[in-house]
Amino acid sequence: MATLVAAVRPDAGVNLTITMSASVTSVTLVRYDPSGFSTYIRAGNTVALTGGQAIVYDFEAPLDVDVYYVATQATPAGSETATSNTVQVVSGGWSWLKDPGIPTRNLRIPIVTSIAELTRPARSGVFDIINRTAPVVVSAMRRGAAGELVMHTTTDVERSNLLTLITRGTVLLLQSPAAYGFGTQYVSIGDVVDARVGLAMDQWRKWTMPFVIVDRPPGLATMPFGYTWQQNKTDNATWQTLRDRRTRWSDVLLGNLVPA
Repeated sequence: MATLVAAVRPDAGVNLTITMSASVTSVTLVRYDPSGFSTYIRAGNTVALTGGQAIVYDFEAPLDVDVYYVATQATPAGSETATSNTVQVVSGGWSWLKDPGIPTRNLRIPIVTSIAELTRPARSGVFDIINRTAPVVVSAMRRGAAGELVMHTTTDVERSNLLTLITRGTVLLLQSPAAYGFGTQYVSIGDVVDARVGLAMDQWRKWTMPFVIVDRPPGLATMPFGYTWQQNKTDNATWQTLRDRRTRWSDVLLGNLVPA
């Protein structure tokens, strides 16, 4: 019997353990919420199985909302399906900023000061016509919302982790508790202001991040091409050299795309 077990992770994600018949080599994996909305999890249009089994992760499930998952046989053609238990990623009052392409960089925001206003810009032009009282308006669908995230980090480690997260400049996932009314949104962040708070030796920083809400990035399109093991071997004479230069496996994967 096919099974799909969902378990909430402490880092605001969901572990998904898939067990199908041994002959099934791939499935699709879809997330559902109470409103009936459904979407593939990241790379969920094709999840490869080995011996009918796989463990995958969903770091984009909304906070404070019940969700469940359905795995459906893809190859070979067939009708085997499995539905998971219902789970909820509880925010605990925390907000998260996540990189859909590199989940190891996801950051629980230490202090969210405000997301006070959202602006929804118009796409229109107003043209005055000679000998006509009223102008002519040419318009299109209003643009998505834009706003400003103001947050604080309290230690140099938090500051470093945030810089690592935003350095690539790709689309990020901003999640807030359901009670905030903002929910889960993909955002493109503009020019970031990093302001010192307090005396010169204080580690607190105030961050101001203007953002535009955008569509979910498809697949793993935000993930750059990574290093090969041969390239790592060429650039690092010993394992100790590699360990001194890279503190995370994700940084090893990205190679020279992240600072040493």
